[in-house]
Amino acid sequence: MSVRSFVIAADDARLDRAIHEALSELSRRQVEALIAAGAVRIDERVCTKKGERPKKGSRVSLDVAALETRAPEERKRLADKERDLRLLAIGDDWAVIRKPAGLGSTPAFFGDALSFTTFSARMLAERWPGRATLDDEGLVHRLDVGTSGACLFARTQAALDRFRADRDAGRLRRTYWAIVAARAPEHAVIDTEIAHHPSDPAKMVLATAPHRSKPQPAHTEARVLARDDAAALISVTIVGGRRHQIRVHMASLGLPLYGDALYGSPIASERLALHATYLDFVCPNAGPQRVAAEPGAHFWAFAPALARPI
Repeated sequence: MSVRSFVIAADDARLDRAIHEALSELSRRQVEALIAAGAVRIDERVCTKKGERPKKGSRVSLDVAALETRAPEERKRLADKERDLRLLAIGDDWAVIRKPAGLGSTPAFFGDALSFTTFSARMLAERWPGRATLDDEGLVHRLDVGTSGACLFARTQAALDRFRADRDAGRLRRTYWAIVAARAPEHAVIDTEIAHHPSDPAKMVLATAPHRSKPQPAHTEARVLARDDAAALISVTIVGGRRHQIRVHMASLGLPLYGDALYGSPIASERLALHATYLDFVCPNAGPQRVAAEPGAHFWAFAPALARPI
């Protein structure tokens, strides 16, 4: 159901502000886009003025499907990704699902049904009937669109709070594999803080460069697992889990991930040569857990001759 509705609670409220307060999942930009597209009705009357002030008791309806601007072939491509999800392991209050590359971790907009969390929620509904509604469908940590690998989901709010606290405290450990240029050092540690790029919202930067947000601490450690003349396979562990952390830190060494044109790779690709291979966490009832997600053919395509440790 793409239509959302609510009743105006007070007189003299601007339409755009009333919508944002009633449906906080929508950004202000999305609210303005829906109004401009004629997708908002006040008592069945189409309204295209964000400054209109509907009367108290008026019913406002929005068709959030109007936010869908992707071409039909792109929607089909994303829908097909649902077949690539894999349930790797499941416990009483947790599950680990393998995310495919090329799929956003969370919906691109309110009502978007083509995301990793919405697909995962359908998968888990069959095994956890009656599960409570959770933030991000219970996803504990996210992966970039171009990154694949193991992701942890919680069944209950208590489990979600516990796992996210472990994540923030460094007790939930994620080990990634990445492919970079063959000149990678055997061992590297990067501790430079990360911040938002001063003008490009798609990018992050080291805090040593001009930036527009408060720098966030980030620790990345990389070790070479295999190497040939063309590339190196590295194992990467992080503390912090900042946006684009591995991508920015490796690029700062002159080693952008293969496929990552945003940070300087000469190889452009829908997916990144980055995969969340191991997930280590603690289950209160069963103790320490390690779940492995083997990289697929699209990951190894960046360097087919590299040795494969799994």
